[in-house]
Amino acid sequence: MAIVRTPAGDRPQRVLLENPSGRVPDADGGYTYTWAPLDPPEMYARIRRASVRDLERTIAETVTTVATHIVTVPYHPQVTRATRITFNGRTLQVVAQPANKEELNRELDLVCAELVPTGPVPSSVSTNAAADWLDALPPARNNGTYAG
Repeated sequence: MAIVRTPAGDRPQRVLLENPSGRVPDADGGYTYTWAPLDPPEMYARIRRASVRDLERTIAETVTTVATHIVTVPYHPQVTRATRITFNGRTLQVVAQPANKEELNRELDLVCAELVPTGPVPSSVSTNAAADWLDALPPARNNGTYAG
């Protein structure tokens, strides 16, 4: 069976990939997250709005109501559901386990939610709601493609 990959010409967006690298105490007694770029930190991606059909195909048997985009990138072993993607001043948070197409380590489909700034954040609220949300998730299962 032929392996279908997204041609490079269909991945026009240059994106920055980062993972949380630690918590830093803030002046209010809470903390904020610091982010570290992956290695390599940038690559070209296909970014498209997520349809219900896309989500059913990518994350079958899982209900995800916050997903807004599907991002397709070449395989990167450091990408997890904690990864954030930055491009053109916008930020997407990976919200589901990356889908390693056919488990061949060639391409990933990432189900993401766009993080949209809504104005000033009160000091009593975490400035990184996505990272707080991720802290509440159960640990991801290792599908055997990366032991890092």
